[in-house]
Amino acid sequence: MFSVTETPIPIFLRSVYSEKLTGTLSVSGENFQKNVYFVDGIILFADTNVIQERLGEILFKSGKISRQEFWNIHKMIEGKNKKIGKLLVENKVLTEKEVFHGIQLQIRSIVLSLFFIGSGQWFFEEKVPEIPTDSKFNINLAKIIYEGANEYIQNVNVYVNQYFSQSPKVLTLSEEVKEILPEQLFKFHKSLSRFVNKSNDEIPSELGISEKEYWKNILPLHLLGVVDFDIIELKEEDRQNIENVVALYNKIKEEKVSYYEMFGLKSDASSDDIRNSYFEYAKKYHPDRITNAPDPGLEEIANFVFSEINRAYDTLNDIDKKRQYDIDKISKNSEEGTGPDKSIERASLLHRKAKTLFHQKNYWEATTLLEEAIRLNPDRGACFLLLGMSQMNIPTMTRAAEKNLSKAVELDPWSAEPLVALGLLFLNENMTKRAEGFLRKAISINPENVIAKKRLREIENNSSKSRFKSSLFKKK
Repeated sequence: MFSVTETPIPIFLRSVYSEKLTGTLSVSGENFQKNVYFVDGIILFADTNVIQERLGEILFKSGKISRQEFWNIHKMIEGKNKKIGKLLVENKVLTEKEVFHGIQLQIRSIVLSLFFIGSGQWFFEEKVPEIPTDSKFNINLAKIIYEGANEYIQNVNVYVNQYFSQSPKVLTLSEEVKEILPEQLFKFHKSLSRFVNKSNDEIPSELGISEKEYWKNILPLHLLGVVDFDIIELKEEDRQNIENVVALYNKIKEEKVSYYEMFGLKSDASSDDIRNSYFEYAKKYHPDRITNAPDPGLEEIANFVFSEINRAYDTLNDIDKKRQYDIDKISKNSEEGTGPDKSIERASLLHRKAKTLFHQKNYWEATTLLEEAIRLNPDRGACFLLLGMSQMNIPTMTRAAEKNLSKAVELDPWSAEPLVALGLLFLNENMTKRAEGFLRKAISINPENVIAKKRLREIENNSSKSRFKSSLFKKK
């Protein structure tokens, strides 16, 4: 028993015809069952449970019997165990010859209907079918394949998707096929011989015809076995493109590559670096670069990789998304260690890295690292201090800076630095009185704090100038 559920039935009929197979093809689906019986690639007989394909319906539709005669069939067969054809002859409704041609028409209709079927299940049993001699009709399969390919295939895309990247290979025309084909298909068949190692998606434009016309011509030739499709030998550049795409696909799936690594960048890359790398890599991994891939599944892989590249750029090109991605990435890495000692050690490492970024004026990146460090060790005032100082340099984060610097004061009440930072923050906001209060408190803890002393002198000088101006222009 040979069975296939995914291969389109017309493709299998090609094998029956080309290989002269013998056996029974059974096709079933929701509400239908059809059987076609072959010997050496010739159709002997076919049967069906579909009402519209029964003999009486076929004879009526083809005009062989009248409506009244069609309704009388039910009376003829009532209580009799005879075939409809014999009863029609016995009742002199039709001659034997007319019934014979009617059954031939019915068999053709059943087989042609297989070209319509988009879903279902089919089986082929390679065994000589047991058919009575008077039921053997010996119908030419080649003619039905040609008619089915031209008029009955509904979804041509099934074949286009499977063969578009392959190259047509012209085979010899048999005498039987020559009798079937019209002149224009002879010419088309001959014209294909000049396209060696050219894919089906390239040839239509070179022939000056549309893709639709191309597939309408080539599909009957393929199903009749006079055109085959070969995988194109890949160029070195195409092979390298495929290897690159598959390698990146595997890394993404195994979560072994970050969004930065996807573009060959480090986590401190600038916006311009990210943008430039995106354009370079989007071009490098574009699905169009592997159109000659032998495996249709590679198209899906290429589309997935390209989608991930766009997702990565969308994240890294947006400040808020980038920050959240960095936080999540750091958080995931920190989960490698579980104990409290590991968390503290990890927090210290992040603090040191953030300090370097702060001095490099990479305040966003420093903020990201410090927020994760605080999550790991929320009792370290130095982290809150550096976080607040980083946020002071980001215009939208002034409130957060105040909150974190105040937390640093709470955790290290005998340190002058967070007080100085708060003083500077409020000076930037033109809140001189509040700034002076923090700076004086810093001086009380560390009288030698240079920044606090300098800023206080500036406040006092500005205050003196203000009083001097007031006295000059005061009303007498």
